[in-house]
Amino acid sequence: MTRCVGEATVHALVRRGARVLIIDVNDDDGEALVILHGPKAMYIHCEVTDEHGLEQAIQAAMEEFDLPLHAYINCDAIIGALGQVDEMQADSFAATLDLNVKGSFLGIKHAARVMKRDAVIDGAIVTMSSTAAVRSGMAPVAFTASQHAVIGLTQQAAAELAPAGIRVNCISPTILDTPMWRKYLKGDASISLADDLRCNQARHQPNQGRILAGINYVEDVANAVVFLASNQASAITGSNVVVDGGSLTQGKYP
Repeated sequence: MTRCVGEATVHALVRRGARVLIIDVNDDDGEALVILHGPKAMYIHCEVTDEHGLEQAIQAAMEEFDLPLHAYINCDAIIGALGQVDEMQADSFAATLDLNVKGSFLGIKHAARVMKRDAVIDGAIVTMSSTAAVRSGMAPVAFTASQHAVIGLTQQAAAELAPAGIRVNCISPTILDTPMWRKYLKGDASISLADDLRCNQARHQPNQGRILAGINYVEDVANAVVFLASNQASAITGSNVVVDGGSLTQGKYP
C-alpha cells in the first residue's frame, strides 16, 4: 500500500493513461514517482501556497506534456495547530488555515484560469477535506475549521465555474493510515495505525461502527478522485463525497 493519498492518486491516474504533474516539497518522494512512471509523470518543487510558483508549475507541465489541463487535484493538508479552542494561539490557527484553505483556493483559481483560457471541455477540479468537517470530535479545531472551509470553497467555486463547464468536487476521507494521521494520533509518522484501525473494527458490533467490512486505505480515496476527475462524473459538481466505509451513518469513527 502507498503511504499517502497524493501518491496513491498518481499511481491510479497513470494506470488510466493520464500524464501527471506532481507538485510537492518532498523532493525524494516526488522524484521517486517520476522514476517509477517515467515520461507519464513530472515533478516540480513548489509550495501550494506559493501563488506564482503554482501558476508557473501548471504552465510548465502543459508545455512539457503538450496537453491542456483536464483535471487538477489538491491532496495537500496538515493537522496543524494542536490544542483545544481556548488554548490555541491565533497565529497557529491562521497558519493551519493558510495551508489547508489557501492552498486549495490557489489551486482552484489557477486551474480554472487555464481551463477557461484553453476552452477545456469538462474540466475537473477535486479538493480534499475530511470527515472532521462532517462530524465534530475527530480532530483539533484549526484542522476542523479548515476542512469546513474547503467544502464551502469547493461548493461556491462549483457554482461560479459551472457556466464554463468546469466541475469542482470535494472528497472527505475518514482517518487513514498515513504519516499525517500517524503523527497526530501516535506522535510518530513511522508508527502504523493499521493494527489500531483493525482492532477498532473488530470491537464494533453491528450498527455501532463501520458498516462495510475492512478498513479504509489511501487507494479507496484515490479511486474516488479518479472517478470525479473523469468524464464518468460529468453530471457531478459541488458535491462532497465521503469515503469512510459508512462510519458516519452509525455516528462512529473507525
